Amino acid sequence: MCIRDRLLEGLAAGLVVQGVYLLSPRLRPVHAAHQTPPYSRTLSRRLLFLFVPLIIIMTFVQVYAVTATILGMAISDAVDEMARDANSAAEDVPYFIHTGQGLIAEFANDETLRQHDNPTALQNCLRGDLRTVAFFDQLMLFDGDGQRLAMYPPESVGDPDLTREEEKLLQRVLRNGAPQISTVHYSQRREPILAFMAPVENPETNERFGALLGRTRMTVNPELDRALAGLQWTRDRGEGFMVDRTEWKVVAHSDPALLLSDWEVEEEAPRIATVLRGWAYESRNPRDNTRQLVYYLPVEGHPWAIVIRLPFEVVLEQATQIATPLLFLQLLLGGGLVVVIPLATRWLTRPLTQLAAAADRIAEGDLTQPIQVPGDDEVSRVGDAFEGMRVRLKDRLEDLSLLLRVSQAVSATLELPKGMPFILEGALKATRAQVARIVLLSADGDPQMVMARGEPREGLGALDRALATEARDVDSPLIIENLARARTVADPATLEGVIKAVIALPVRTKDQVPAVMWVGYGEPRQFDTSEIDLLSTLASQTAVLVDNARLFQAAEGGRRRLAAILS
Repeated sequence: MCIRDRLLEGLAAGLVVQGVYLLSPRLRPVHAAHQTPPYSRTLSRRLLFLFVPLIIIMTFVQVYAVTATILGMAISDAVDEMARDANSAAEDVPYFIHTGQGLIAEFANDETLRQHDNPTALQNCLRGDLRTVAFFDQLMLFDGDGQRLAMYPPESVGDPDLTREEEKLLQRVLRNGAPQISTVHYSQRREPILAFMAPVENPETNERFGALLGRTRMTVNPELDRALAGLQWTRDRGEGFMVDRTEWKVVAHSDPALLLSDWEVEEEAPRIATVLRGWAYESRNPRDNTRQLVYYLPVEGHPWAIVIRLPFEVVLEQATQIATPLLFLQLLLGGGLVVVIPLATRWLTRPLTQLAAAADRIAEGDLTQPIQVPGDDEVSRVGDAFEGMRVRLKDRLEDLSLLLRVSQAVSATLELPKGMPFILEGALKATRAQVARIVLLSADGDPQMVMARGEPREGLGALDRALATEARDVDSPLIIENLARARTVADPATLEGVIKAVIALPVRTKDQVPAVMWVGYGEPRQFDTSEIDLLSTLASQTAVLVDNARLFQAAEGGRRRLAAILS
């Protein structure tokens, strides 16, 4: 028989045996270990054999998770910072455009520009306008036929030739009188410029005299330079510029050599984040083919866009700075756990031993020793629960003992003056109230007599009448946690006394309410269910005492009348 046949027979036999064990689990032999495995001899070893592999696995998982999370956070922080810088620059672009349009329109409204017969005055006027605000580099005045009348700086210094785009704008202004603005383009001297043009006309008669052209160079405009300066400080290594979305040309850049160079947003690139109307994506630097983050933000109301490029190595450097101490700490903690686990097991089992001893004392009936387990962990919460159980059980036994003494005192007398003090003292002791009072009512329900314990005993007559009136007609205890807010119970003067919280209970017999019992406190408070149940029981004892006293008085009165008749 070959080895393969023997393996098949062994497999078949094993399957048959396992099938029998599944059908009849009782037939499965019970294997009793003759010696305890090393990892089961102590709790520390069990924890070590359990946690050491878990710590190793968790360390590798956490290294990956921390690295990925911190890298994502670094990218998110970088994008947020790029978005803030870009948004700030995007707000400056409309201001830049509106400033140019406003200045050229204001200059064009000057009456001096309508006097075409004095070239010297025209040139002086343009010179004064140019020096008023540092925005334009050149101003040129044209008549209604498109002929230049004056310019400043003069022709010897300035650029007297119009570009093709400026010629088109001039014809539009002269034809329809609407202000015009060009795209960024090269002048005849190969300087990137932006031209603003406005009609020169009489605002009262709308008579058009010509047009005024203002040029600003994109390399020296102070408004634009301020916006560009804010784009170059992203992580100290960012590169920001502005592009024209209609022609996809760079219109503003800190490097003059890159002005009017081609640049186009990569619409198909996956977007990393969308922040403040713009979005970020990962790209490659065309100069060195390195990874970079690109944030693109279209300018609202103008066909320009803000672009900030940040080398990806800046993000990696920040992620490394954050992740390195965390990863080192993770490895340190993992090794420290192996050392701490044996010590921790002894420290953890000590409170459990204390709780077991306390449970034994409670089982034996000893409720006097408090249970104190320091800390805020699960074991300490169990200790607090045991302590709460001990206190409640002790209070319950004391309440039962108090009720037993009150019941015995009530059963031992048939006179209200002798039995009521036991009930009132019991109410004060059980609830820790400031005052306890019982208001005896007449047959009409009016307060007739008051028995009290606690302080103050005087000056509470108005409150006695108000509580008796409110509580005599209710079936459940009347609870007022803050007496000053109970405006419907009594007048404000009565509510502003020394008593701030009360609970009043009707003393109800079979057919009437002969009395109302209430306890008062010097501060507003909330009442526990146990206090309410105890006071309800005392109110029932009071009802028994009042009922017995009335029956005794009725029997005593009948006896006296019978004795009078017999005598």
